[in-house]
Amino acid sequence: MKKLFFIISSFFICSTNRNSAQLNPNNTQCSLPVYVSKNDTFDIEADMEYGIGDDDLFSANNFKLYRFDSGVLHDASDMLDDYNLTTAAKFKHKKSDTLFAIFSFPNIISSEKDTLAIIKSITIFNGNRKSMQKWKVSRKIRQLEFFHRGNILGCAELQNTFKYQNVNLLHNIYVHPKQSDTIIIVIKSIYSNTINKSNTYEISEIKIEGEKKY
Repeated sequence: MKKLFFIISSFFICSTNRNSAQLNPNNTQCSLPVYVSKNDTFDIEADMEYGIGDDDLFSANNFKLYRFDSGVLHDASDMLDDYNLTTAAKFKHKKSDTLFAIFSFPNIISSEKDTLAIIKSITIFNGNRKSMQKWKVSRKIRQLEFFHRGNILGCAELQNTFKYQNVNLLHNIYVHPKQSDTIIIVIKSIYSNTINKSNTYEISEIKIEGEKKY
């Protein structure tokens, strides 16, 4: 029931967001900063045991990713949040694909009653990293928009690279450890590919991490 409640809530948030997005349907100005890793290497063995985070970062728990297609929510979590970069989700690109990232941070609960998680960015592995050949063949996301609670956070333009990319949302999203929240991701465009002419794209992993608010 709890899971269903958040899915339904996300659906109504999406409806609001789409109305907001229609105010600027031709806006291609993407201003959210994107950091591309300099150290990420194409190491298959390491990719199969991928994990990010340190003592001050906490990966979202109960993290679910749903794709909205023809009025139905499809669970894509098995591929996009499995800590394995050699698996990827493949989607057919439509005018504006919508992903719902539903997450919580119960592992930051401490003796402090006012402890919150702060989300500042989202990490994305673009394309299929199962092998270099599959990555070259797969089409990748180019532009995407982010929404939170009915407000647009901004647009980002990813690079056509296998290295992980961290999108700075330029907003601090505060999440209570006992509550779930939702970020909506709208895929606006994908890169062309001379090898692959199909209207599909692939993503290996999406991660949301939070810092403690002391």
